[in-house]
Amino acid sequence: MGMLRGSVSFYIVLAQMATCAVASGMLTNSLFALAAHFPAAHAEGIFSGQAVAGIIATGAQLVAAYSVSPIDDTGNIPAPGPPDGLISRTVAYFIFAAVVNLTLTAGFLHVSRDPYYQQQSKLSYHAENTSDSSSDEAEAEQLITVVTPSMPTPSVVSDFEAFKHTFRDISSYCYVIVLDFAVTLSVFPSVTALVTSTSGAQLLTEWHFFVYNIGDFLGRRSAPSIRISRATPLLTLAILRILFIPAFFACHVTFSVWYNGIQSDQSFMALVLVLGLSNGFLSTRSAMVAPGLSAYPTIAGSIVAISISSGLALGSVLSWLVRAAGCLCIPF
Repeated sequence: MGMLRGSVSFYIVLAQMATCAVASGMLTNSLFALAAHFPAAHAEGIFSGQAVAGIIATGAQLVAAYSVSPIDDTGNIPAPGPPDGLISRTVAYFIFAAVVNLTLTAGFLHVSRDPYYQQQSKLSYHAENTSDSSSDEAEAEQLITVVTPSMPTPSVVSDFEAFKHTFRDISSYCYVIVLDFAVTLSVFPSVTALVTSTSGAQLLTEWHFFVYNIGDFLGRRSAPSIRISRATPLLTLAILRILFIPAFFACHVTFSVWYNGIQSDQSFMALVLVLGLSNGFLSTRSAMVAPGLSAYPTIAGSIVAISISSGLALGSVLSWLVRAAGCLCIPF
């Protein structure tokens, strides 16, 4: 009975994760499609907001870990906490996450009433229904197509052609985003989480998650200031990030059969920080530039969202191959 209950719970959790992934994909696609109608700096705001969420989540894990685990005179945690402590950490983390989600939902409802937001998102169009030429022009710019006698009904063919032309215009930046997230997910956290401390420091894994998210946030925030707009240098930097794979294998990875030349926790954390910085900058800068190159900003924003999801999916698959290359074995 216990085995059956465990199997049922496992599939319930998988179904919940799939549902959350679908909902997240739909919301992300809509968000980037909407943000494409705002100035490019707003894309940086979305990306930075995602990074802040990562900082809050990993920071909460650290606080919970230190609050429920015994700490000796040196500031280290000598042994893993008891099961009751793990339960307390989990409950505290999810309560904190629920409070953050409710706060952000209230913030979004407040922003949605802002006149500038309503103008840019065309949410107030129903209040403007005049017959002059400016009204006709505004009608043609709606995010949600309104069928009128003077406006042909969109067809599947025309939508496909618009998608194809838009992708052709911004494809280089899409490749940057896909490669950026694919390289990151191929080593983080599948390889980085298995790096053990060479100095006996505790909670190295939890700290490396936090440091990565700090770097990711700083990289995203720097995107408006570092004005690299051409696709070639961005793609070159994305390709160079492949060097992170052998670099992390050179750290103190438990399963690696390769030479572990980096025997310093500080060097490992520095690599994690640079990984986050480069990931945040390349993805955000590409998402800022791409929609402005297309005549169809809504479609361009959706393609950016699809590129992000594609990079994450590709990186998840590559993580198995990278781990296999690290141990010269089948890791599953």
